[in-house]
Amino acid sequence: MMNIAGYTLFRRDRPKRRGGGVAIYVRDNTVACEVLASNCNPAYELLWVSVQSANYNLIIGALYHPLKPIYQISALLEHIEACVDQITTDTSDSMIVLAGDVNGLSENRLITRTGLSPIVNQATRGANCLDRIYGSEPCYSDIKVVQSAVTSDHRAVIAYTGTIKVTYNKENTKRIFRKQSPNRNAVFLSQLSQLQYQSYYTDDTQIEFDHFYEYLHALLDSF
Repeated sequence: MMNIAGYTLFRRDRPKRRGGGVAIYVRDNTVACEVLASNCNPAYELLWVSVQSANYNLIIGALYHPLKPIYQISALLEHIEACVDQITTDTSDSMIVLAGDVNGLSENRLITRTGLSPIVNQATRGANCLDRIYGSEPCYSDIKVVQSAVTSDHRAVIAYTGTIKVTYNKENTKRIFRKQSPNRNAVFLSQLSQLQYQSYYTDDTQIEFDHFYEYLHALLDSF
């Protein structure tokens, strides 16, 4: 149900609890595999994926830290630090990117423990920056915070490199309209001059008006 054509899905579901979990989608023409962290608490909603291409090796982490965690925050920070150390030791040439909804997780404590740098400085939910991205080195030239494409009170964060993207906060709406031309207008007025409208002669004024407008709309649609 959650598969997207053209992408490989990596997911870590929230065990024995409703909702939650994290996922990473990677284009299916890119070599990618999950990185299994040692001593990982199943309660941590943290997923690591290795992405490789001709130009770079990237380790991406997806993190969700709930408002009311069932674990100690210090233990989560210690685990993230251990993951970063393990990745750095095993693949020293890889860039590390950690992203997700961290809610009230202390940014200073995360930076101090991991050495990763924050790159999102705009509010993503109300006046708060809850959805963040951290990197081991500069790897994105632009960051945009935009309205989410799904129903959410969080905004979406787009990190990219290349041509500057322009945000279009617009909606597509179809409307029916009647094209106007002098000839059509002349025929319409000619028809009106010969109009012989018959009333229903009912006691309900609304029914009379509805019938009258229906008749006029039929004329407009004809011409």
